[in-house]
Amino acid sequence: MKYNQDGEIESDIQTNIAENREILKPFIFEYQDSEYIIITFRRDEWENSSATVFLDTEIYTFDELNMIESHSLDTGYWDDSYTNHLKNISTIKKIFINGQQNFLIGCKMLEGYPIAYSSQITYDLLRFVYYNNELELSEIIENSGYKIYNLPENNEIATIDIYKDAYAENGGLNYHEEKEYRLKKISFQSSTQVNEIFSVSGNYSYAWGAGTLFYTYFDMPSNFKILNL
Repeated sequence: MKYNQDGEIESDIQTNIAENREILKPFIFEYQDSEYIIITFRRDEWENSSATVFLDTEIYTFDELNMIESHSLDTGYWDDSYTNHLKNISTIKKIFINGQQNFLIGCKMLEGYPIAYSSQITYDLLRFVYYNNELELSEIIENSGYKIYNLPENNEIATIDIYKDAYAENGGLNYHEEKEYRLKKISFQSSTQVNEIFSVSGNYSYAWGAGTLFYTYFDMPSNFKILNL
């Protein structure tokens, strides 16, 4: 739906979404004096007992929602015993690099063994170049992209990354988690340079039994935010 500033609906569009697709995150932007919207989807394609997970990135005109460009990326797969794929999208930003419009998409990645109650969560940064209504994947920057901040300098961003390692024991009665937040500066020049500024980390665990839940914390970070640049 599109609303005016008085809160009244100006127009609305209805469409069907395939059962194997999930809308992850939209993003509105301007390009050559026109408005567009990016919509990202997670798409699971099944073959036997395994599913390949795709990230579909599509660009639509803002007024009519006509799709003008699309891109699909194979992010991994999952089955009953192992998973290594895109979980969801954390953020989308636009930045001009060398005079071209780029889109930075932060992807939450999940890897683990469900049977063994073990998993790791990381974040990858996808950099797309958008030129003449064409969307091209330029590079994948691993371990970045939980949050993205544009820096005043040209062709630079600050990014926050999260790494989480979790596992359970004793049939899930004992749970352990380690988490690390990292602040990085990324410069897009002739080659991309990633510099880590600092990080904070910690862990916690819990166990339950006989109706009692026990928590143990060791400097567990819960959030990380840039206050100024």
